[in-house]
Amino acid sequence: THHNRLARTGITPMTPTTALTLLDHALTTHHPTPTATQWNLSGVRARVNAGEDVPVLLRGLVRATRRSAAVSATPAADDAGLRERIGTMTPEAARQALGDLVATQMASVLALPSAAEVKVNRTFREAGFDSLTSVELRNRLSGALGTKLAATVVFDHPTPRQLTEHIHELLAATATPAAAPAIAAAPAVAGHGEPADDDSIALVAMACRYPGGVASPEELWNLVAGGIDAMAEFPTDRGWDMDALFRGTGVGSSTTRYGGFVAGVDRFDPGFFGISPREALAMDPQQRILLETAWETIERAGIDATTLRGSA
Repeated sequence: THHNRLARTGITPMTPTTALTLLDHALTTHHPTPTATQWNLSGVRARVNAGEDVPVLLRGLVRATRRSAAVSATPAADDAGLRERIGTMTPEAARQALGDLVATQMASVLALPSAAEVKVNRTFREAGFDSLTSVELRNRLSGALGTKLAATVVFDHPTPRQLTEHIHELLAATATPAAAPAIAAAPAVAGHGEPADDDSIALVAMACRYPGGVASPEELWNLVAGGIDAMAEFPTDRGWDMDALFRGTGVGSSTTRYGGFVAGVDRFDPGFFGISPREALAMDPQQRILLETAWETIERAGIDATTLRGSA
């Protein structure tokens, strides 16, 4: 999949010998951001002439032929026609047409034999999409429909069926004039004509991680109510070189042997969140904690987290 995507952008594979030679050259150059890439500019030029979108950095490398303007005008006409045709269909037929469009574009991005290979209830991640191919799919759908889609649309609607439903709702909303929002009157204070200034806040649920072994709101309350000092010596189970840590005063050393440390950062369950173990190791520990506490907050609120998929 990655090779196919790179080939479509005009990048061709290079041999290890060529790559290492370019790496050696990059280490000795005075340019701040060298990039070692082997280009197939004829492929890039073909995309430009076909009216396809080309990354900004590549547009200055090739020059389109004179007929590119006529060619590039054709998709725009088709885009408007497709959107108009969907607008005249029944909801069921519109969903089918949009589903076929999503499947076709997915097959093109992933270089699948046909759209029939697409499973509508299989997540994009399981199908092989990453952040770059997800944006490419979004760009293709936006171009095909002539409608701007959010850059995160594939992540917000993680299956082809959900994405199809979202696009259908989006097109229906743009075709139907929005009703004026209803304005609710503020409740009046008893005995007065002025509305009540109600700024009350309802705390429904929370989750947290803090130094001192705090892993729940109850433990946080006990720590605060008990006046417990959460500062402690540097933990010895983090794999840090303690001798080097306290030996000097430069970068990478510490002048104190105490601090606030969150426990359990190594007990993150990546599989629960659909994250590979290798990706979890590269993640910022704060991001892992955010995932855990967000899920715990939803659970404590008595909400089935799976029902929130695709919502705001």
